[in-house]
Amino acid sequence: MPTANVRSNFVGCVDTPGSLGTNGRPCAFGYVANVAPATALSGTATVTPQQFQDIIAASMTQKNTPFFNGAPDRPAGLIDGWTQIDVEKVFALSGIPNVNFDCVKQCAANDGKVYQQPVTRYKERATAGYVMTDFSFDHLPFTNRSLPFGLELDGNFGYRVVRTKVQASGTIGLTSALTTANFDPAAPNAVGGTVTATTGRATRMEATTTDYLPILSLALWLVPNEVVLRYNRAKQVARPPVTALIIFAGGRNLSLSATSNSQGEYAGFADGTTNLLAVTYAGRRIMVGVNYRN
Repeated sequence: MPTANVRSNFVGCVDTPGSLGTNGRPCAFGYVANVAPATALSGTATVTPQQFQDIIAASMTQKNTPFFNGAPDRPAGLIDGWTQIDVEKVFALSGIPNVNFDCVKQCAANDGKVYQQPVTRYKERATAGYVMTDFSFDHLPFTNRSLPFGLELDGNFGYRVVRTKVQASGTIGLTSALTTANFDPAAPNAVGGTVTATTGRATRMEATTTDYLPILSLALWLVPNEVVLRYNRAKQVARPPVTALIIFAGGRNLSLSATSNSQGEYAGFADGTTNLLAVTYAGRRIMVGVNYRN
């Protein structure tokens, strides 16, 4: 199925004695579409040098609004604007087709059937809640005994619970490699030893994770309101970027490798996959510091 991206070219060409001679390549004037099915909507339009110049000249737009138009105290020496190329006019004058939106959402493939264009989507929903309590005491809990040396202890303790649901859809690439009769184990990468083919398949995956994140903070006052020793311990979550979660053929491939026997049949295969969805990274941090407050 053709891609929705149309990337056509137009070139100026003039024949030479060499291009018109034996084994030469004379100018093929007109539009020639690409052969590959994926880029069949794109191609190359070949024109004469004079036609090339005429297309450029006819596609240049006039200066529109001055540079920094309306700005207060605009210097008189600034440029008044510049000419630009009307790209759509270039396509029209050069005879390049398919400059439209016909294949943006769905398109006819080379089998005559209409298919949806590959779409990459990503959705993440996080639900979180937390509970925390503060405490402060200068006596041993449940006793009347003071902490030694007149120490005071403040702090808090809590838990945060995060439930994350991730949904992703896109295209995954399936690559197969078969050895041929010319395969040489001593030179596995030699040309002609293997035949490789890649195809894309629409894929949708989901994942749900629940993270429990405790935190503890302590402040031990060595000298009341003057010198404090702090301690912190927490479990935190760092989410991966969206680019690590979405599915796309260029970065998430399933590779299949196989060998062929004398009858050309599969003798075996091995595959490898990549984790496509949410991965939670958790870590702990310990911080100890001494502060002085006058």
